[in-house]
Parts: sequence; C-alpha cells; structure tokens
Amino acid sequence: MKKISIVIAFLSVINLNAQKKNIAEYVQSKGVTSLIFTVDSSEELKTIKWNDVKEIFANNNKQDEVKIGCRVLSKSTENSNKEFEIKGKVDDLDKLINMLKKATKLMVKLD
Repeated sequence: MKKISIVIAFLSVINLNAQKKNIAEYVQSKGVTSLIFTVDSSEELKTIKWNDVKEIFANNNKQDEVKIGCRVLSKSTENSNKEFEIKGKVDDLDKLINMLKKATKLMVKLD
C-alpha cells in the first residue's frame, strides 16, 4: 500500500508540472487578452503597479485586442460591486492604462 501511495504521489507531481508548463507555453504563444484587478476595498487600487501591466501584455502583437479593468467587491448586500473595464489594442496600451488610472482614482474618491 505504501508503494502504491508513493507512485500515485510521484505521478501526480509529474502531471501538475506538465500542466504548468503547458499553460506557460500557451500564454507565451497566444498572449494575455484580459487583466482585471479584483480588490476588497478601493484603497487597494492604490497599490497597482502599472508598469507590471505593460509586462503582462509584452508577448502580445500590437494589433491584439485586450481588456483591462478593475473591480471593487462590495461588502454589503445592499451595494453593488464597482467595476470599470476598457478594451483596446496593445498598441494603445499606454492610453488604456492612463484611462484605468483615472478611473481607479475616481473610484477611490467615490468610496
């Protein structure tokens, strides 16, 4: 029984590593098409590192359509979540990021 458990654990580890590699290869070949920051409070929006957003889309073609956005989850059932999403081409990523920065600042003020 002990040998069977060891073999199953070994095969599971090999399978998980293969899946991680396949996902990483897929992302590198296809690129990322969407990035949504989901936070519990609007104050957390201040911690976004915008230069990292550019790195996430670095493998995409300039004409690829992407979506970036943010979502602040509501703690009460009476209020709805606050969301902002914007779509555009990777070539216009700087403009998209600037729009999202402005939207996050507004979300912080409104909260």
